[in-house]
Amino acid sequence: MEEINLQYLKLPYTVEALCAENIDGSYTIIVNDRLSPERQKEAVLHELEHIKNDDFNNELSIDKIELIRK
Repeated sequence: MEEINLQYLKLPYTVEALCAENIDGSYTIIVNDRLSPERQKEAVLHELEHIKNDDFNNELSIDKIELIRK
């Protein structure tokens, strides 16, 4: 299982969460701290799907990947 770091920061209202693959192979998920706890949980689960599906090494554009993950 990959190491996953969660951070809660103020993000623009239009961004619920984002995820990045780190140099060491771990991942960082940044969650918008302005969201309700329920929306934060949903946002984390969404980002975990990106990790599970290895979307960081996918040739599709991020827009297409997001359409698939919805």
